[in-house]
Amino acid sequence: MNMCWNPSQGIQNKKDYLFGIIIGLFLCLVIIRQAVGIPLLFLFILLAGRTIKPIKSYLLIALIMAFKILLISIIVINNSNGLDLATGKIIYQRTVNDIILLFMLFVALTVDNKKGFFHFCIFLFILDLLFNVYTYIYGVTPYGDIPNKRFYDIALRVEGIFRHPFYSILISVAALFVGFLERRKWLILLAIINILINGSERGYLILFFIAIFFPLIHFKVKEKYLNIVSVMMVTIIFGSVYYLANKLTGFMAHQDRISRWAAGFYSILINPFQISSWIRWMPQEFPENLKFYPTIEQSYFQMNAESLYLSQAVNYGMLICLVTIGVYYFFYNRLRSKFIFLISWDAQIALLFSYIIFLDGFFAYSMGAIYITFFYCIFCVVTDSSKLSDVK
Repeated sequence: MNMCWNPSQGIQNKKDYLFGIIIGLFLCLVIIRQAVGIPLLFLFILLAGRTIKPIKSYLLIALIMAFKILLISIIVINNSNGLDLATGKIIYQRTVNDIILLFMLFVALTVDNKKGFFHFCIFLFILDLLFNVYTYIYGVTPYGDIPNKRFYDIALRVEGIFRHPFYSILISVAALFVGFLERRKWLILLAIINILINGSERGYLILFFIAIFFPLIHFKVKEKYLNIVSVMMVTIIFGSVYYLANKLTGFMAHQDRISRWAAGFYSILINPFQISSWIRWMPQEFPENLKFYPTIEQSYFQMNAESLYLSQAVNYGMLICLVTIGVYYFFYNRLRSKFIFLISWDAQIALLFSYIIFLDGFFAYSMGAIYITFFYCIFCVVTDSSKLSDVK
């Protein structure tokens, strides 16, 4: 994030602004059809000349990300029927977010590029909000789908423009942080409302995290205290889900989530010093004593552990998991090191967003959504270039 973001400053370069809007349009195509959208988005950025030679730390992260993608590809091949078209699709699906992050390390954008993209995010959010309001008024989505509501949900799981509650939440979260960045109170209010009217607890949890960590970041609480609060928050979340799953009836989704977390941790702790626990080159199956969980897949490779980091540890081994944690922490720490010497509003917002995304991976899968991955890259990762001549 540019550390001199000025929301009151007008658009300086209309072409750069339009470029940011077009990136947003391509991102929508990515969400609808990944196999077509990703190549076109990358090609558009390349042809526009927005790629650069990154700083040394970014080059190191790029090498680590490339190594991670290579390892995952080998593991996928070994767990499939060799390298064919179907296996290639699985490799793409499992590495697409890493590919986006790797590519964006070599991208530089101007302030107007980012403004165009962020304003497109606002437009997309308003459309999503209108879809959800329509759903509440008429009881069906504009597509004719009937919204779902689980036993313990406070509200309907409205699906928004992309027909999924999580995408609706993440579109609202992106708009919320754009609202913070540009100090748009109406946008902040509407984004919070759109999250609250969605019955999924993921949105409530993100709002809770913002309420807890923004004051800590704003007042520059020491790193050790921030870490202590983070451990407490993650522990409370795990503990609360465990309590709901075991003490209250009807919480089937939480019971399944607890089963998957337990199986995931078991797969790591059963043989922590074996090479196969660190890198799962060959197919492995859960022991017989774990198969009493009816929803647990037999293969480590296939299991969804309801957590980004834990799933990667189960699917690919602890090495891949630690790489993912290290990469996201690197970007957070890089922003924090800059923030120590700056007290600007935009620095606080970028740092807050980076930290929430980093923590989210311990118990959720928000970064599994391409939209928030790309938004994260624009918000926290890409190199800033105030002049087009700076971009090579």
